[in-house]
Amino acid sequence: MSNYHNNNGPFTVSELAKMINCEFTGNGESKIVGINAIQEANSNELAFLDNPKYAKFLSNTNAGVVVVKPELAEELPENVSAILSSNPHPDYAKISNIFYADKPQVGFISDKAEIHETATLGQNVVIEAGVVICEGVKVANNVKIGANSYLAKNVEIGANTVIKNNVSIECTSIGTNCLIHAGVRLGQDGFGFAYDPANVILVKVPQVGAVKIGHYVEIGANTTIDRGSLLDTEIGDMTKIDNLVQIGHNVKVGKMCQIVAQTGIAGSTTIGDGCIFGGQSGVAGHLTIADRVMLASKGGISKNITKAGEVLGGFPAVPIQQWRKGHAVLMRLVKKK
Repeated sequence: MSNYHNNNGPFTVSELAKMINCEFTGNGESKIVGINAIQEANSNELAFLDNPKYAKFLSNTNAGVVVVKPELAEELPENVSAILSSNPHPDYAKISNIFYADKPQVGFISDKAEIHETATLGQNVVIEAGVVICEGVKVANNVKIGANSYLAKNVEIGANTVIKNNVSIECTSIGTNCLIHAGVRLGQDGFGFAYDPANVILVKVPQVGAVKIGHYVEIGANTTIDRGSLLDTEIGDMTKIDNLVQIGHNVKVGKMCQIVAQTGIAGSTTIGDGCIFGGQSGVAGHLTIADRVMLASKGGISKNITKAGEVLGGFPAVPIQQWRKGHAVLMRLVKKK
């Protein structure tokens, strides 16, 4: 494994199993110093198996221990321990979060940061070089702000939130325990123009709303979230947004949504809780999307979706089975030619 990340190991197999409240087989005192893919792991590393595509690696893995479903543990070599889990992927993630957790933060404010006298900083904050913090900004305890980031007036950052390098934030409040990756743009102007036929011009509509980010939200690198024109743009608690996503003004995204890279959501659309949008997908403006809707990659939603849990694909988006059948028919027609 690379040396870019903090490593809190080693841990014994029994300690790792206890972390996720699972039983184990094999040598509980064997020490594990890192985590690796099942086909690459060596005798002092942990691996996991959840995807059946990788089951072929079970019988000859060199890992010291594998997080695996109980019914598959017998396929491991005799010298390989097993942590028996009904949900290997999330349990591996929990172990990994402990293994590679950052060291406790020690407060530090660079003398190359520019902080307005009216800004309020909590305890144990880290402010790196080149950061600009404007008037009225409120930064809570244990926040970290990376180099060359910009916080405009009256921005609020909740406790334990990490803001990476080169982020710009204006007209925005961010909740607790969020992670904002490098290059993110929050709270800039939404795209709003009114056509004036008398003078044949586009009149810019002032964007006087804000952005409200909930708790435990993650926003990927170079994503942009526009502030509202009148109503606020809102991102619900625990929602995870990938890199290079565009979210327009007045959009409301519910809790625990997952929005994959290069997705675009047009203004004034409301998205329910637990929705998942695949890469390069799109949602038109002024729509309402029900809870737990899933949209396949490159799909496009152009009308309201009222059925919770619906799985969609294609453009315009239709139920996924209908889209697959249509695609199959099209391929048969192409082959006939």
